[in-house]
Amino acid sequence: LQPDLPLISGLNGRIDFNEHGVNLGLLKASLLGGAVQASGGTQKDGVIRIKLDGVASAEGIQKHFAHLDLGKLLTGLTGESRYTTQINVKQRQTDVQVESTLQGLAWNLPAPLTKSASEN
Repeated sequence: LQPDLPLISGLNGRIDFNEHGVNLGLLKASLLGGAVQASGGTQKDGVIRIKLDGVASAEGIQKHFAHLDLGKLLTGLTGESRYTTQINVKQRQTDVQVESTLQGLAWNLPAPLTKSASEN
């Protein structure tokens, strides 16, 4: 969908293709160092909507962003957090929305930027 998206591994489930589009049964995989479930498919309006519910670990996030300058800032990140992602593909344009409270992730940065795992 987009080259900057993290890779999914260990995918298990069923994907059905037909003349109208694609349908995802409940897929299970690993993404950003944690378990993720994906569901969705082509809607009546032709838009492909995929929903992801998962857990991202600090290690998985660090590995994904290691090649960027941002990777240096992530060295103080520990723990894991739940997230949801909505991916919409319409006329070959991809929109990705990620939501998380970041609760469970701690970030050891200089004050006042430090974040404990219990904080949202």
